Amino acid sequence: MKITNVESFLMSYRMPEPQKLPFWGGERTILKRDAMLIRVSTDTGLTGYAPGPAHERARKEINTEIRLF
Repeated sequence: MKITNVESFLMSYRMPEPQKLPFWGGERTILKRDAMLIRVSTDTGLTGYAPGPAHERARKEINTEIRLF
């Protein structure tokens, strides 16, 4: 079995209402949640998924550099 493709997808969900949470003696407000989903495909037809860091640079590196391996 060999990995044939790796793809990453950035996702963002805007919260219906701001969430206020305690943070280091103060308060922080959460307006949205960001995530990355990575899809790995193999030559046998298997597909796997994994979470990743929700950053554009990470998405770009996965889709252009890591995919080549």
